[in-house]
Amino acid sequence: EIQDQRTSIIKVNHIRGEVSISDPKASTGQGPKTFHPDDAFNSETSQKDIYDCVAFPIVDSVLHGYNGTILAYGQTDAGKTYTMQGNINSRELTGVIPRAIEQIFNRIESTPNKQFLVRVSFFEIYNEEVHDLLGKDPKNQLKVRENSDSESYVEGLLSIPVETAAKAYQKLVTGIQNREMRLIRMGE
Repeated sequence: EIQDQRTSIIKVNHIRGEVSISDPKASTGQGPKTFHPDDAFNSETSQKDIYDCVAFPIVDSVLHGYNGTILAYGQTDAGKTYTMQGNINSRELTGVIPRAIEQIFNRIESTPNKQFLVRVSFFEIYNEEVHDLLGKDPKNQLKVRENSDSESYVEGLLSIPVETAAKAYQKLVTGIQNREMRLIRMGE
């Protein structure tokens, strides 16, 4: 049981695989919100274990023709960048994106009888603003649109073909360098 700064009470039930959050100040009859996450990891979990459990099956499905999304969402300083990017200079600490690049190009190399087209896009959403981190001007704000099939897309987002893992890593590094780093005031 954990009580956070706003006095919410968070309970984790490992047997039932659920997390419940309750607000002691809530009106009577308003019970806790209960969630059933697929998995939960602690700070001791390795980047490889997180990738193998969460991302590997999604990337594998993509390689079989299905759409897949891996999204890191959460408050500032919760570890999203570390999980997705990791330390790209350390094999052990490499995050989801570099490992996905490796998985994709390993599959391509082991499947010589098929043709693959790999495209790379890298955008950031911050304070409801979308920026193309591979574009000519990463500070230029893009719009999220919907096509006639009700599919969302980012208007003007670059989609760059890459033929090798090295070229994909190069785009990753470019995107990382173009990320907007902001200082935030905590505790407000």
